[in-house]
Amino acid sequence: SRYFGLRAFGTIYGLLLSAMMLGIAVSPLMFALSYESTGSYSSILAIAVIVNIAVILMMTLLGPFPNWQKTSIAD
Repeated sequence: SRYFGLRAFGTIYGLLLSAMMLGIAVSPLMFALSYESTGSYSSILAIAVIVNIAVILMMTLLGPFPNWQKTSIAD
């Protein structure tokens, strides 16, 4: 709500929750397939580390919160 305002909050929250639920549903399968094909978790863990670093970098690019103060029509 602080970055995009309350008007887009529900949509953005729903998209983020959907992406998180998709990751929760798919990641055990991906880890299992990786282990079955390579006999180790090292390759899938390396991919997970890279994805997490990418997400951290994207979050740092958000910067400070914008100023959403409402201005009155009379001003």
